Amino acid sequence: MTVGDADADADEDADEDAGFVAPDTPAGRQLEWLVGAFNSGDITAEDWGEHFSLSFRSRTDRAEFEGNNRALLTDMRPLVVTGLDEESTETLLWAHVHGTGRDVWYRLRLEVFDVDPHPIVDFYAALAGDLAEGPIGEREIGLTAYCPLRMESLPGAEVELVDR
Repeated sequence: MTVGDADADADEDADEDAGFVAPDTPAGRQLEWLVGAFNSGDITAEDWGEHFSLSFRSRTDRAEFEGNNRALLTDMRPLVVTGLDEESTETLLWAHVHGTGRDVWYRLRLEVFDVDPHPIVDFYAALAGDLAEGPIGEREIGLTAYCPLRMESLPGAEVELVDR
């Protein structure tokens, strides 16, 4: 899924995402809008009020959100969604996103309110490495504990990876 492409080069990425279609769920529709907004390079004040919940907007303002996600709004474009984690639901999903502008992979966490019009209540973007490289056991990864409420990493926190 390539939405709102910023460059003519996006046609080259069409083959990469030809098989992915965003689910017709509240979270899927917001993901489609958000990737389009990132690819356009702008989230307008009107979009900010329409697509993000009051609780989200009370934790961070538009300028801070755009600053925290500057790479997604600038040189990583166009962003291409290539799939979702199996654990995704109608209101919460983890999307696999390729930042084709710099060949970087992200995982985006997007949660929406469960009542119409389903505004975004939480969003998080993390570098993921190339998801095509295979399962975690076949490659090294780095993990950082992150507090979505404060939108910052937790220094000194320990992370345990369990293979079940």
